[in-house]
Amino acid sequence: MSHLTWLTDTTFDAYNQTFVLAGPDGTTAYPASVADILTLNTLCISQSIIFGVQVGVTGLLAVILMLMTKRDKRQSAVFLLNAASLLAIFIRNVLACIALNSLFYNFYNWELHYYPVSAALTRAMDINATAEVLGIIINALIYSSLVLQIRIVCCTLTHTAKIGIVVVSAIVGFTALTIRFALAVLNIEYNIFGIDSTTAQQFQLLGHVAKANNVITVVAIAFFSAIFVVKLAFAIHLRRKLNMKQFGPMQIIFVMGCQTMFVPLIFAVVSYYTILGIQINSLVPTVVAIFLPLSGMWASAQTANEKLVRSESRFHRAVP
Repeated sequence: MSHLTWLTDTTFDAYNQTFVLAGPDGTTAYPASVADILTLNTLCISQSIIFGVQVGVTGLLAVILMLMTKRDKRQSAVFLLNAASLLAIFIRNVLACIALNSLFYNFYNWELHYYPVSAALTRAMDINATAEVLGIIINALIYSSLVLQIRIVCCTLTHTAKIGIVVVSAIVGFTALTIRFALAVLNIEYNIFGIDSTTAQQFQLLGHVAKANNVITVVAIAFFSAIFVVKLAFAIHLRRKLNMKQFGPMQIIFVMGCQTMFVPLIFAVVSYYTILGIQINSLVPTVVAIFLPLSGMWASAQTANEKLVRSESRFHRAVP
């Protein structure tokens, strides 16, 4: 094919030029634009990258978690909750990747907002609805794990203080989960099963609830992590007073707690400035679910190393 040299017109915007699509009746002309194609293309590529990364990370971490966790620790509630959250995130993102090849992302249907009843549409609705339900389960598992770990961390406090913190934490987690549940219900009703009949008011309501869910998620994670980090900060300070300055499990959990608080916040803020539907906000629970087992594995490994060093030290002192 020979190379073409184009004459350019600075007043012409090539990406806003329109072309005509024939409606489902085969005669009605419907104007579309190149910009619409690029928008859908951006959504599909961005979502596929985000969902694919989450599939890879959670799948790999789940395998590592199973291999690195001792058998006696696999029966603990924290391990089961963390492992279940990773598995649920993995399945949800696999379904989300499959949904990218469904009727919902077909340009003709997307542009004309035309979704006739068919087996393909039913399959697309079922896949997306299942992924949305898994989103609720993921949040429930994560908040349960956070409440349980706060209960463990605060075990040295007085009974009244411990009960108070756990109750407040449970209320915060339940509130965030309730809003996430409301978002899932509206999304399933308006954006999945009612995709061919959604009104502007319903879509606007869905957007408001999505923003509220984003805010309450960040607030809840920050609340959990603040309690977690403050309590462990006091513990680290006490260790230093006792001249225990080595980098031990408490410092490790402190660092991971700070990350659990700030990293999801970054993703949540960024999601406000991206195209609606990019799904960057889906990374928030994934990041939390990743950091929770990582901190436990790192702290356990450090504890094992400290025990090994102490054993070797006693052995060398015993040898004449």
